[in-house]
Amino acid sequence: MRYNREIRRALYRCPPVVLDQLRNDFRFVERDIENGDSWENIKRKMVMRMWLGDSICKWSFWGGTNVVSVDKNIRNREPDKSWVNKIRNAYEQTTERTNRRIFGRRYFRKVAYPTSLVFYERGDITDGRHIHTLHHFPSGTSDKTENYLTCFTNYWNSHQINKGVGRTFWFDQVKDQDEATRYATKKMTTHYDFGWFPVG
Repeated sequence: MRYNREIRRALYRCPPVVLDQLRNDFRFVERDIENGDSWENIKRKMVMRMWLGDSICKWSFWGGTNVVSVDKNIRNREPDKSWVNKIRNAYEQTTERTNRRIFGRRYFRKVAYPTSLVFYERGDITDGRHIHTLHHFPSGTSDKTENYLTCFTNYWNSHQINKGVGRTFWFDQVKDQDEATRYATKKMTTHYDFGWFPVG
């Protein structure tokens, strides 16, 4: 196999720690190929693993919504754009209210806000649409994480589309960054309506 000049140069200049990481990534690639995954999905997973690594940010919490009967749609397997847009708008509105309440207004981005990645999923067993999330709290905000999550949950549960239907939110602390990265790349490519979006 003849590689192009850019690949040869990049590999030659890579420090050993990067080459070790590439070796691990290509193990994931080989496993996905053996499981019948498409090259398009494999490339997206690898790129997202690179982007989501510890060099970008450290994930503090992950979470998501419970599966509720109102979000089940057994007969229609097609993506539901109206549901996706409704949930996305609710998440963005809730995040905006929470950020303002906990951190104040963000003039010229001088006030650091947390960053969230939000993923859509349709469960194989329950067939209920729901969302999963990963959250990064930048330095200087860690002392407010519990207040933030409590405030977000209260605003989310009282939102007009969530109130009374049981679409509550849960959070857990991330203890393993590699696991969080693998979790995110899986969520971005498997069984998802319209993928994912960042909020911050």
